[in-house]
This record gives sequence, structure tokens and C-alpha cells, in this order.
Amino acid sequence: MKLRNLTLRRLLCTFLALVPVVTPAGAAVLPAPTITSSATSFSASFVPTRLFDNLETTEYASATLGAGVAFSTTAGTWIQMDFGAPVTMDRMLLMTRNNAVDAIGNYRLILSNDATFDATDSVFTMSGAGTTLAAPVKAFTQTTARYARWEVATSTGTSQNLGGAEMRFLNATAGSALITPVTAYNSATQFNASYARANAVNGNAGRGGNLEYACASLGAGMFVDFDMGSVVPVNGFDFFDRIPNVDRTTAFSLIFDDDSSTFASPVATLNFSPGSLVWGYTQAFAPVNARYVRLDATATTGATNNSGIQEIMFYRDSNVNAPLVSNTAATSIAANSATVGGSITRV
Repeated sequence: MKLRNLTLRRLLCTFLALVPVVTPAGAAVLPAPTITSSATSFSASFVPTRLFDNLETTEYASATLGAGVAFSTTAGTWIQMDFGAPVTMDRMLLMTRNNAVDAIGNYRLILSNDATFDATDSVFTMSGAGTTLAAPVKAFTQTTARYARWEVATSTGTSQNLGGAEMRFLNATAGSALITPVTAYNSATQFNASYARANAVNGNAGRGGNLEYACASLGAGMFVDFDMGSVVPVNGFDFFDRIPNVDRTTAFSLIFDDDSSTFASPVATLNFSPGSLVWGYTQAFAPVNARYVRLDATATTGATNNSGIQEIMFYRDSNVNAPLVSNTAATSIAANSATVGGSITRV
């Protein structure tokens, strides 16, 4: 195939980058549900709505109720939620309370299409909740339901005021799939070894050392480079910023490259503005065929400028009926033409 002054790879990726951004087709952090009932709160300062207030400094805690049996509304720590209409989800995260004594071992998520929860519903048990603002992302079978119940199954600490700081529900929507594994291979200088770049894609959206990435007071100079492992049609992400308001990234660019880990020949750049108020920012866009993605901060806010990432998850187009062009290097290069090798592959 002959192309004048362009390679097929650049033409395709330029076209895809110009397609308007649409959300939330490729990825989703679900909107917060309404809490309909819960175990008794420790006090008026520890009510369950704290789980969705975008702050790690406020928490839900039960009144020393510990773990309980499934479906009980008279014992244990639990909350019941209504999304207002059926929603589809395949993952959740619970950011644990900021201490090591009110420790949850396992918890259950129960999904129902009516407001009554029982053994006929979809029940998922999550292990390894962690402590002290850990927020491991827990996957389960993709399920559609309107109502959800969260309950503590086991307790591993010495105090029973169980609960959490934040909670989120996620989904890879139809035609998209989570990209895994993703490697963070380069970044702006790390705050210290505990705030390593690898923490940005460690499957844990938690807050603190060994859980998140933070730069060394570089503010908008923060960046992280990610390797998808191979060229894939990237079409969205879920971004969990550093949750304290002193270290927020309010705007950033994603720079895509299909063959250069140093972004010598980027194929697309997309700009995003999550702001500083919401924790859990999701975006979808027309697929960009790339292996390497740089998150490059363009605006930050806060007093300390230790901007970074608690967790980012990338998605890819999984539609096997949507072929993409995979190119080899150009040959027979002349003044105004080149021969471009390529084949149609399903990704």
C-alpha cells in the first residue's frame, strides 16, 4: 500500500484522536447510591453517608457492633443502599477506617433487584480488607441490580467500631475490558520509597505509604509513564487522585505512544479536568491504539504540591468485531512515498 507523506499508523491514530470524547461508555465509577438503612452509628459524626463524601478524614463507624451473620438487621455492621435504578457493576472498593484496631477481615456484598436481601440474591464475600485507609479493589462476577447491601462478615481487630472511610462501585461497561497488568515504569521523582510509582497500579486505591504514589513536591511537574504490555485500543480510565485537598491534580493530559517508551512519537494527546472535589473520576473516549501512556499533570492545587495517584485503571475496547490495523515499519522510503506493511487483526 502506498501513502504519500503519511504512514498508515499515524493516519489511523490521528483520526481516532479527533473523534469526540464520550462518557461513560467505556469505564465507570458508579454514582453514589442512597443509603436507606444501616447498623446504628457510633455517633452523629460517624454516619454511613460519610462513605461517599470524598473525604478520608470522615468515616462511618458502627456503635461497637462488630461482625454479624448474613442478612441480619439486628446485629453486626451493615448498610443497605438503593441506586435508584438497576446498575451493572463488577468491582468495589472499601477504604478502611484510619486505624489498625477497628479491623475488618472479610465483608460481603449482596446485590438484589428488590429491597429485601436474602440467600436468593447474588452474594459475594471479599477477603483481605486491610487497615488504616487501605482500599483494595475487589472484583466479582458482573451483576446488574438496583439494591446493594454491605455487611461485615469477620473482624480481626481489638475494637468493634467497624466501618470505613470511603466506598465506591465500578464497572467495565459493554465493549470494554480492564487492561491488566499495567506497569508504571517511569515517573517524576518519588516523595520517598514508600510512595513509589508502582503504587499507582497496585490494585489498591488506599491512602498512605506503600499504598499510593506521590511526587516530591513537584506539583504540576508530576507525571507517570505506564506500559499496557502490548499495543491495545485504550478507551477509558478510572482515576483515583490523592484524596487530601492539599495534593490534588485538577487537570492532566494523557499522552499515547504505540512504539516509544519515551514518547518520542506520540500518536494522540487527550486532556482532562477532574477538579479537586470528587474522588473517583471516570472518562471514556474513542479507542487510541497505544502501548505506552503518560499521565502528565497540567494543574494542581494545595499547599504541599505532593501530587500523585492513589490508583488508576485503564480500559480497552474488547469488541472482537472491530478490527484494528497493526503495522510493520515503513520500507522503500522515497521523497514523497513509502511502502507500509500492515495487517488487520482482532484485538
